[in-house]
Amino acid sequence: MKRAALYLIPALLSFCLHLPAELPPELRSEAETAVNKGVRWLKTQQKKDGNFGLKMAPAMTGLAVTALALSGEEQSDEVKQAVEWILTQVQEDGGIYAKGLGGRHIYNTAICLTALHYTGKAEVQETMLGARKFLAGAQIQGEGPSAGGFSYEAGKKKSRADLSNTARAMEAMALTVALEDLREGESAKMDRKAAADYVSSLQHLEGSNEAAWVDASEKNRGGFVYETPKTRGDGTLSRRETKKLATYGTMTYAGVLSLIYADVEKSDLRVQAAMEWAGRNWSLEENPGKGEEGYYYFLNILAKCLQAHGDELITLEDGTQVTWREELLRKLIDLQRAEGEEMGYWKNDNNRYWEGNPMLVTSYILTAMQMALAE
Repeated sequence: MKRAALYLIPALLSFCLHLPAELPPELRSEAETAVNKGVRWLKTQQKKDGNFGLKMAPAMTGLAVTALALSGEEQSDEVKQAVEWILTQVQEDGGIYAKGLGGRHIYNTAICLTALHYTGKAEVQETMLGARKFLAGAQIQGEGPSAGGFSYEAGKKKSRADLSNTARAMEAMALTVALEDLREGESAKMDRKAAADYVSSLQHLEGSNEAAWVDASEKNRGGFVYETPKTRGDGTLSRRETKKLATYGTMTYAGVLSLIYADVEKSDLRVQAAMEWAGRNWSLEENPGKGEEGYYYFLNILAKCLQAHGDELITLEDGTQVTWREELLRKLIDLQRAEGEEMGYWKNDNNRYWEGNPMLVTSYILTAMQMALAE
C-alpha cells in the first residue's frame, strides 16, 4: 500500500506551515496494516456495475472512491470502475446525483466532486467543471439566515442551509478551485466571504455572532450548531428549536474546517474559540455532545479539520496537551473489526445517520487514517 499525497490548496497553506511530527514507527506500521485490511475489505463491497452501496446515493460510491484513492488505490480497477459508474450519474445541470430517486443533489454532487478530485484523473476534468458550476449556482444568495450556505437540495424556493452540507460543498469547491484556470468563459466560484459569514452565524461566540441565542457559557462558547434555529413571531424559540442550540463535536470541527476553506486565518478569534472548545471537550470515545450518534462521521471530520488546521497538539482544559494524530490512530486501530486474517472493517452499533452500514463507516475511517498518516 502506498499512501496518496494530500492535495493542498492555497486556502490551506497558512494553516499548514510545517510538516507533522514524526509518528512512532511501530504505530505507523500498525496503522498501515489496518489500512491495508480496510482497503481489501472495502474492495469486496463493490457491486458488479461499479457502485458501492446504494444507486440512489452516488455519495456512497464517492466516499469509497475518496477512501481508496487516498489509500494509494487511485489507479486500481475498483476505482476505475467506480469512477465510470459515477459518470453515469452526471445530470444535464452538471450535478452528480440520482435523478428522481434519492435527491440530496448538493450533498451527492459535493462528495462525488471531491472523490473525482482525489483520483487525479485528467479525463474527468470536464465533469468536475460542470459539478463546480452546479455547486456555485446552489450557494444560497440574498439575505436571510441561510444566505451564503448550502442545503441538501438545489433550486428550492425555501432552501434551508445547514453546516454539514455547507462544509461538504465548501470542501469540494476549495479542493478543485485550480480547475477554473481551464474553463473558457465565466468562472464558477464560491462566494467565500458569504460562506464564512453563514458559518459564523452558527457559532456560539459573542462579538462575532450577534444572534440572541448565542450562549457565552463555558459549555457552548466557541462551538457550532447544525443550523440556524427558527424563531417565533415574538422572537422566542420553541422547545424543539432550543434543543438545536447545543454544540457538538461533528459540527464544531466542520465549522473550523469550513472557515479554513473560506480563507479565515488561524489567528482569527472564531478559529481560536472553536479550538478552545475542542480542547475543553476533547474525546475520541464519543461524538462530544452526541454520544454514539454520528461517531464515525465525527472522527472523519475531526481528522480532516485537524490536518488542515496544522497544529500537532491539542491543549486540554487542564493545560495538558495531546498529540492528536497518535491518539486518533491508536483509537481507529482498536475500533477495527476483523474479517478473517487479511481484512477488517469499521461499523457503528448505533445506526443513526446510516452508521450501521460498514461500507459507509469504513470509507469514513480510511479517509480519517490517511489524514492522520499524511506527510
